Amino acid sequence: MSAPRTATREDLPSAGYYQLTKAVLYREFLLFVRYPANAIGGIIISLFFFGVLFFGGRMLAGQALDDSLEGLIVGYFLWTLSVGAYQSISNDIGSEVQWGTLERHIMTPFGFAPVALLKGVAK
Repeated sequence: MSAPRTATREDLPSAGYYQLTKAVLYREFLLFVRYPANAIGGIIISLFFFGVLFFGGRMLAGQALDDSLEGLIVGYFLWTLSVGAYQSISNDIGSEVQWGTLERHIMTPFGFAPVALLKGVAK
């Protein structure tokens, strides 16, 4: 009988960006399921701000806004995406610091930038 062989680095499956994406999406899904009030609150707040911009702009601009309603909707959508991207990354970093898991993300073979980018896209 031969001695048991220990696993080496070459025996382990390599972690690629597909596995990283899968892990980040799974983690975000778990957070969404565990904290649905945060997700619902975010949707309600976004709809509230859209309503304030839409109806407030209509009251102030009147007929001029009716001509560019599509522009208002597209502008709000782009503004929401840009603000959400910056806010998401800063909130994620703060949450990771509180949970004590930021060091794990920095020490991954991928580095922190791809992990933060995928977390921003997943949200």
